[in-house]
Amino acid sequence: MKKISFAGRNLFSHKYFPILLLLILNLIVGALVVADYGESRDEYLRFRYAYKSINAYLGTGKIPHDIEKGPFYVMVAFIGSKALALIFKDWLRVDSWHYMHFLSFQLGLFFLYRICMRYMDKWAAFGAVLLFNTQPLLWGHSFINPKDIPFMSFFLASLDMGMAMSDSPEVVLLADNKEDGQVVPFRPALGSKLAEDWGFAAQKKRVLLAGAGIFSLVLLLGLSAARPAVHNLVAQVIQSAYSASPEDFLGILFSRFAEGSGVIPIELYLHKGLSMYSTYLNRFAILVVVFNLLIFWSLFPRSVNYIWSRFGRKYWDPLRINLKTTPVILGGVFLGFCGAIRVAGPISGGLASMYFLLKSGRKAIPALASYFGIGLAVTYILWPGLWSAPFQGFSDKIATSLDFPWDGKVLFAGTSYEVDALPRTYLPAMLPLQFTEVVLALFIAGLAAATVKSINGSLEWKRIAVITVWLFAPIIAVVLFKPTIYDNFRQLLFIIPPIFVFTGIGLQVIINRIKNPLVTLLLIALLVIPGVYWDLNLHPYQYVYYNNIVGGVRGAFRSYEMDYWQTSYREAADYLNSIAPANANIIVWGADHLVKTFARPDLQVEQYRSSTPAESYPDGYVVISTRHDKDINLFPDARILLRIERDEATLAVVKELASQGDPSDY
Repeated sequence: MKKISFAGRNLFSHKYFPILLLLILNLIVGALVVADYGESRDEYLRFRYAYKSINAYLGTGKIPHDIEKGPFYVMVAFIGSKALALIFKDWLRVDSWHYMHFLSFQLGLFFLYRICMRYMDKWAAFGAVLLFNTQPLLWGHSFINPKDIPFMSFFLASLDMGMAMSDSPEVVLLADNKEDGQVVPFRPALGSKLAEDWGFAAQKKRVLLAGAGIFSLVLLLGLSAARPAVHNLVAQVIQSAYSASPEDFLGILFSRFAEGSGVIPIELYLHKGLSMYSTYLNRFAILVVVFNLLIFWSLFPRSVNYIWSRFGRKYWDPLRINLKTTPVILGGVFLGFCGAIRVAGPISGGLASMYFLLKSGRKAIPALASYFGIGLAVTYILWPGLWSAPFQGFSDKIATSLDFPWDGKVLFAGTSYEVDALPRTYLPAMLPLQFTEVVLALFIAGLAAATVKSINGSLEWKRIAVITVWLFAPIIAVVLFKPTIYDNFRQLLFIIPPIFVFTGIGLQVIINRIKNPLVTLLLIALLVIPGVYWDLNLHPYQYVYYNNIVGGVRGAFRSYEMDYWQTSYREAADYLNSIAPANANIIVWGADHLVKTFARPDLQVEQYRSSTPAESYPDGYVVISTRHDKDINLFPDARILLRIERDEATLAVVKELASQGDPSDY
């Protein structure tokens, strides 16, 4: 008994005990409730993207180029969901897919705990992560969001591994340039070497090589400056060839080299033609750089040797060694994973680099070069869409992400805005509304405590700087530059974790005053009660949560976005499965597959189209979300059979098209 008791005490005192206990509990609960969650609006696109990307590796399909997000996570989720389907045979395909998203959320919890441990003790870190875990917004998204939750989790993993690299004694730093204990100036010695090399070179060699190098640079600048004119010329040629008669020379040439001529829109050919010019120009630029480096080597051999011995080797040796160092490899690999999910992934590397540079200054440069080199290689390998033109492709995807072509409207504070007309206050105003009041209070306390601790030195200011930049820099950038944001702030979930790090710092101040483990655990339990209550009350639509600043969920109804992914359509489908006669007609406003996935095979499910008059639809049923008040405006006289509600907020309705209802039914 003594041995068991001693082992139990050791387990309880282990730094990872609380988080591992939470993860085990989550995995059990998640498996029990995953089948309650409906499919979110564009999940099938991500599933299809995963399938196409895997086929690109197998060589059995075309490489998908038209997606601005990387395929790494969805490929893992695709394979993992297939494996889960073999274990949980009663789950639908979408349930296995959702559980993979939930598993990615668990990964994020683990790495958030590791990050928190750098700022506070074990139980404060656990309290912060438990609050994070039980937030209705995050718990709801963790099942239905294949884009933002996995990215947030791998962002946490990447940052944690990057900070671990920065703190590791295994990482080799840059050495000082010293001879006999003295720092030797670099520039004067290099200048004399250059002059010596120039004097030794034959005149003809100097003229020929220097002239060739200058000509290649001028040609590159000219081609770059002529880009608009060349683009216009290419566009004119493509337009002429596209519209040419099949008997003409241009028409014959176009039909021979263009796939699907006459079927594919001209805009796609124009985009491909203009992209090809940019791709070839970038390749030519690389050749020019290599060519001029060879010229320099030929003209200034002694200078090159001096640069290498004095400067190059100084950086190369630690860079080479760090490429074999475990902390650098892990940091680079997770950075690559993050970049292969979304183009914002390198931000995690930027935060890790900021921390490393604050700690070690320029001595960190070789390690950071190894780190980013590994990260770039991993991203390239895991993103088939970058294989043909990695730098151009990545920059194009950044541009698309910042100005995503989304033409819907956003409901904010009772007003429906065009996405490009959202007020600059949108993000700062929305952020406090979807977290429990406990988190807001602890965040403010933690922000004040972190400021005091960084000033008095009890908490390293460099670490505070990382989480401060992580949270506030993206908010400021959004306010200033107004990128495309919709569906509340789900695209920015990756900036939410630092809120909870500050929350943990605030909690640590309280725990330091308590000094009693049992009271500490009781306090943590009390703090998570509001989140757990709403998790249960809103299940399985936790992501529609709003706090009392706007009157809760009922107060936010028809003033803020609610079930914008229409996951409530699963409940509507289950209801129709139980009451609809055989072969009944089901009309769906929005994506009809959200009902079709769960509907009986005999039900005739089709999408509502505004171009079809309401009276033309056959008798049957219609499923309508309350988004944009469509439940009121569409089929207003039809009888409402079912309201899918949480906290007096209606998320969707099922109407019967065959009968007229009383106005009081609305």
